[in-house]
Amino acid sequence: MRYCLRARFLSGGILLTALLLSPMAKAQDDSSEAKGIDSGGYNIHQTIDFGYRANWITGNINTYDTFINLGQGWRLFDYSLDMRSLHHDGLLFDSLNFSGFGYGGDPNDVARLRIEKYKWYDFRMMFRRDKNFWDWNLFVNPLNPISTNPALSPTTPVANSPHGLDLVRRMQDYNLTLLPQSKIRIRLGYSRNRDEGPGFFTTDGGTISPFNENYSYTTNAYHAGVDFRMLPRTTLSYDQTLTYFKQDNIAADQNFPFQVINGGVTTPVDLGNIWASSGGEILPCAVSTTPPTAPSRTALQLRRPSIQTAMALSPIARLAVRGILCPRRSLDSNPTTSASSKPPARWPIARPTIKYLISMRR
Repeated sequence: MRYCLRARFLSGGILLTALLLSPMAKAQDDSSEAKGIDSGGYNIHQTIDFGYRANWITGNINTYDTFINLGQGWRLFDYSLDMRSLHHDGLLFDSLNFSGFGYGGDPNDVARLRIEKYKWYDFRMMFRRDKNFWDWNLFVNPLNPISTNPALSPTTPVANSPHGLDLVRRMQDYNLTLLPQSKIRIRLGYSRNRDEGPGFFTTDGGTISPFNENYSYTTNAYHAGVDFRMLPRTTLSYDQTLTYFKQDNIAADQNFPFQVINGGVTTPVDLGNIWASSGGEILPCAVSTTPPTAPSRTALQLRRPSIQTAMALSPIARLAVRGILCPRRSLDSNPTTSASSKPPARWPIARPTIKYLISMRR
């Protein structure tokens, strides 16, 4: 019995000693890793974390991508590189730091870079890419349920999101400081924000006609500033920013599942998303339509912001493009094309914004 107790006490003491010494050993290992490698007059330290992500998804993939959007495959989860001059005598830089994560297919990618030369310059860069995907399906509750009598009341069920998006935003920032340790330092900067991709939108009235749209937003910003540090613990700064914004969205109606026969002329039309055969408002327009004999890809290219001004073609063309123009109104029996119609105004906008800022810090 005594030998058994001694053996137990001895094993417990060894285990306790190992637990107490393990943090010290780990600290020694961490300190050795933090030292890095000395090479070429620099201390170099880098880490990398990569691997393979596997997914097992059941159900609708578009719903998963709308809320999570983390696909499978090889990924660079994290990477960092740090180089520092041992004696501040580097040829081009004294310190360099780079880090990034998310590359390989993740919806969010980030890269940061900082390069510094003592007393000469300090350069910083950041790049970010974000994917914005939205496709909330309506399979369970479509906008137009299947009609019980399709011959008298035809319907077109809308099972996908009429406001789907598949956008990619890329953001870039560059900042340069000259003579950072001097009494007068100069700061220069440039930023770019680019958001583009396909999507869908609907009109906000009438039969809610669907449109395909290529989104395009661009913002370019230029920045310059000067810091004056003549007095102790006092900095006088002057900053000027010039911002250009451009929006160049192109919308097109490519949804023409029906035809209107008027005066012997057959025209594909878009009757919109909302159907109502009874109630206060009859939607779409009270016209006789027949399914088209062949799929039609007729598309009227519209350039925002004025959609209605682009509709000066004929009443039938108005119906084909926007259902809000014709509720409770019959088609003209003798459509004519307006000769005085003007082309829609182009939407690309370059709007400069200038900002002046004078600040004093103590």
